Amino acid sequence: MSQAADYIPVEKVRAIQDMLRGAENFRDALLWTAGPNWALRVSDLLAVKVGDVRGPKGVRKSFSVQQQKTKKPVTADNTPKVTKAIEAYLERGHPEPGNAEAPLFPSRNRDPDTGELKPLARTQVWNIIKRDTEAVGLTDGVYAPHSWRKAWGRAALDGGVPMPVVQSKLGHRSPSVTLVYLGITKDDVREASIKIEL
Repeated sequence: MSQAADYIPVEKVRAIQDMLRGAENFRDALLWTAGPNWALRVSDLLAVKVGDVRGPKGVRKSFSVQQQKTKKPVTADNTPKVTKAIEAYLERGHPEPGNAEAPLFPSRNRDPDTGELKPLARTQVWNIIKRDTEAVGLTDGVYAPHSWRKAWGRAALDGGVPMPVVQSKLGHRSPSVTLVYLGITKDDVREASIKIEL
């Protein structure tokens, strides 16, 4: 990625989710729901399989992901909204919902030799994000899979989640890395100091 991904405001993420559900595009609605809520890097998101999110008793409450970048495990939690999106997609859109080894986010193209489903490519995810952000009027930025992670991080901080929790979920080594990643500047800190004068 040549430029840093811009933050997508929460209200725009929700508008895109609603737009995609209304169009019955359940795969992309799940991308826009799980992407921000799991806050995984795109390589880890695309490696998720059907069996990771659904077991014999239904959608799992959480599952573990081995991060490709850090080689450390991280837990992805299926919030009620994510659970509902997974259920809708597996019931009404996934081409092989009973195949635990199938990618959760498959491409429409299958492996030409085996006929197996292939996961979406990173470039396909970028194109989906570009299409959907433009559809809700976001045209002046660089929106990418990292924008989903940033949306969760900013919403968490704005909602009062402690910095160490946000830092841990995003897999950053220090709070300063998280602040830079989320685009929080000294001016933002100064503005907060003025607003919350005791």
